[in-house]
Amino acid sequence: MKLFSSLSICFISFFLLNFCSQYNLKQSNAETQEEAITPSKTDPEINYTKYCGSCHGAKMKAFVDRRWKKGNSKEALIKSIKYGVIDAGMPAFEKSFTDKEIDDLASYILKGIEDRESYVDGIKVEHNNFEEEELTVKAETVIADLEVPWGIKVDPSGQIYFTERKGTFNIKKPGQEGIIEIKGVPEVAAKIQGGMLDVALHPNIKENNWIYLSYSKKVGNGNKTTAVVRGKIKGDQWTEQEEIFEANFASSKGYHFGSRMVFDNEGYLYISVGDRGKRDENPQSLGSACGKIHRIHDDGSIPKDNPFYGTEGAVKSIWAYGNRNPQGLAYDKTNDLLWENEHGPRGG
Repeated sequence: MKLFSSLSICFISFFLLNFCSQYNLKQSNAETQEEAITPSKTDPEINYTKYCGSCHGAKMKAFVDRRWKKGNSKEALIKSIKYGVIDAGMPAFEKSFTDKEIDDLASYILKGIEDRESYVDGIKVEHNNFEEEELTVKAETVIADLEVPWGIKVDPSGQIYFTERKGTFNIKKPGQEGIIEIKGVPEVAAKIQGGMLDVALHPNIKENNWIYLSYSKKVGNGNKTTAVVRGKIKGDQWTEQEEIFEANFASSKGYHFGSRMVFDNEGYLYISVGDRGKRDENPQSLGSACGKIHRIHDDGSIPKDNPFYGTEGAVKSIWAYGNRNPQGLAYDKTNDLLWENEHGPRGG
């Protein structure tokens, strides 16, 4: 199988980028630090694209059309940029930007807020067709009035399964109005980035009806972790639930759960787990499940040919490590390759 060898090369690169970025950020010499991470001193648009867009979206219009929990006045924007919002996973840029750069960036964002009326949901209101090099995509609203839809899968019949981060799991049947909320799903820690996260369908769902849900699980004392269960739907009820994975590091932090899931051609299930806010520790520790991609059987058992199955002290389900917050997984069935994208060591 070509998957692990290809991933090995990719994640060696991720490790080097992670290490080098963290090393640069920790230098006590201010001049060295400025050379490593200081952006353009003249163009706030470049600064936004390079240092903010990786997490907030490269298109300013999409970023500004949102609810502002910390305020969207210039004073509030400057404070957030300069000192960060640690609980939400946003770093401070006090040492990376000058005061003028922060002021200019806040002004740039404010201008975007003022201009946002010509946009709806981050898409300019002109038409619903989007032309690319080899195809034209038409946008059509299938389900409206959702808060934060997080995971979506479609079965062979065209039935749509989707999660909402607030804690719901829903079905949209083809040709029917409205959606069906499935009752009895796990209780989630719906805070900041946590909640009901991804959904995956067993490759043989037509025969066995197994559906997989990942979520932020409460584990006591205000802590939470990434967990995966599988179950079946009978009527509008979630039944026969089995927990098949739980990351072994719990934290009170409400961000970086990772939590995407895909199956490969051989029926292995891959699960991504974020670093849970400990970027300097968890991704490189084989004893932690966080900051990793995991590979398990469909019932939660662990393949004995996993790369660290026989390594003393290592989490046996680890397939690849050195990740910050991998929130995207896609499997290329034709070439037998697993792709992932993440909020990387410098934001994206």
